[in-house]
Amino acid sequence: MTSQWLYAELIGYVDKIFICDPNRNRLLQEGPKTDKIDASKLVRPLKSGLMKEVYHSMDRFLYLHRIVSGYEDLIKMGVRLQYQRYALLRIAGKNGYEKNGIELNFQNEQFVLKSLDKQITAYEEEK
Repeated sequence: MTSQWLYAELIGYVDKIFICDPNRNRLLQEGPKTDKIDASKLVRPLKSGLMKEVYHSMDRFLYLHRIVSGYEDLIKMGVRLQYQRYALLRIAGKNGYEKNGIELNFQNEQFVLKSLDKQITAYEEEK
């Protein structure tokens, strides 16, 4: 989101900001990466209208994008915690789907399991 930050900072000072996607621009894949060289490579397709612009705005869609992105991050975190718990139990020779009252052989494993269970419980309550 660096380009969005730059867009928000510069929008009040210029008439138009053109932001391109470097992954879609083959000219920047080879050679040294200096500002002067990159600028000379980018100016040709820009002048001829061959460069695709990335959409940026300052409206409610940016807010919606941030909310959805945050929600997706929370879901991924919850799934990751559940996979970590499953993997810990499987390594300890247990059924990965057991819920409560599990005793593991080593104190460190037991500590990690309790910590994961607390985090998963908090995640599910919050969800």
